[in-house]
Amino acid sequence: MRLRKLLKTLDTKTSEELAELFDRAAWTLGFSSFSTAPKTPLDAEAAVVLVAYLVNQPELRLARFLAVLMNWLQTRHHLLHTAKLLKMAQAAEATLGEMPTLRLALHVLRKEDPKKFQKFKPNPLSKPFYPEPRFAALVDQKLKKEGFYLDLPENAGFRVPKSAFRPRASDLLSEKALLKRNEQLRLRLLHGASWRSDAVLLLRDHPEMTASELSDTLMLSYEPAHRLVAEVSRYRSMGFTLSATGSDG
Repeated sequence: MRLRKLLKTLDTKTSEELAELFDRAAWTLGFSSFSTAPKTPLDAEAAVVLVAYLVNQPELRLARFLAVLMNWLQTRHHLLHTAKLLKMAQAAEATLGEMPTLRLALHVLRKEDPKKFQKFKPNPLSKPFYPEPRFAALVDQKLKKEGFYLDLPENAGFRVPKSAFRPRASDLLSEKALLKRNEQLRLRLLHGASWRSDAVLLLRDHPEMTASELSDTLMLSYEPAHRLVAEVSRYRSMGFTLSATGSDG
């Protein structure tokens, strides 16, 4: 799935189509209430971006899943491809404008692993963000009593109390169950989150993919994408069968 292309079409989709997209993203990340496998699971980083966008669409009534996303990021952040997520987040805001829930997600990641996510430096919001605007007055009272989520400064713009998101283990599949379901993440546990790991998986499933298509899909620069496609082509020309973990002869 090419995220840039999808982002440009989100405002043309019906509520039913957006809900189906959310189901695909939630299944990909292992939200426990989504057990039916989609025909085409999403890229993990794209799933994070899309969930962050869709939970903030009032007509879909998905706001309750913002807490589940925050829980996922706190407990599964080690499985994410840092550079790819940052590129996808930047592309999302370039297309859709300011995304408070996505910026909050980046704050969570930076808080959980400051070294890995040190380049995640979200700008302050242009206007205050309340996850549930109808409860704004109550939220302001709670902020005075307990402070801000993640100890974020008030000028960051997030009107989210410290206790807003209570993690519940039942909201997510266990890590073992998630890795059994999601091959992309399972391979990262073995090989680490890398462009090569994701590229090999894509080229295995889409052998006709060009360097330009690979570059666009992964948001990887053209030169390394071209090199990866050439290496895989050479590998195949020797009679080896491409797999994400190795080969058979």
